[in-house]
Amino acid sequence: MSTITKITANLLEPWAELFVAVFNQPPWNDRWTLDTARARLSHIYQTPHFRGFVYEDEGQLLGMVMGYGEMWYSGMHFKVVEFCVAGEQQRKGIGSRLLQELEAALRQQQVSQIYLLTGQGGSAEAFYRQHGYMVQGGMIVMTKLLGT
Repeated sequence: MSTITKITANLLEPWAELFVAVFNQPPWNDRWTLDTARARLSHIYQTPHFRGFVYEDEGQLLGMVMGYGEMWYSGMHFKVVEFCVAGEQQRKGIGSRLLQELEAALRQQQVSQIYLLTGQGGSAEAFYRQHGYMVQGGMIVMTKLLGT
């Protein structure tokens, strides 16, 4: 039986395993290790106003969504920081169910806006557009690599 539950600290190891399995594969092709994934997810979990949900089926973690709230002049906004579904489980409605659960919880907390960063032109962008998300006009992402 499948369930969606709030994320708790005792799931750190399965989160890290899922995270590495998903993001080290195409289209991302990242190079996460279990140690770096644990550190990232632990940091996100410890952020003030954290909120996250996991999707499990028969005790197996198949998806997760997590982020945190940030105060803006227009009210609380929520930033989705990480969202993934196990590769072989994608396109089965798990991501949609996780997103709906998150949005419902945020509405109850009177969060006024939800936002995220994702790669342009890929399946992730198409997924979010399907759920009513749009590209924010006038906003860009800028980065700078710092030499060590």
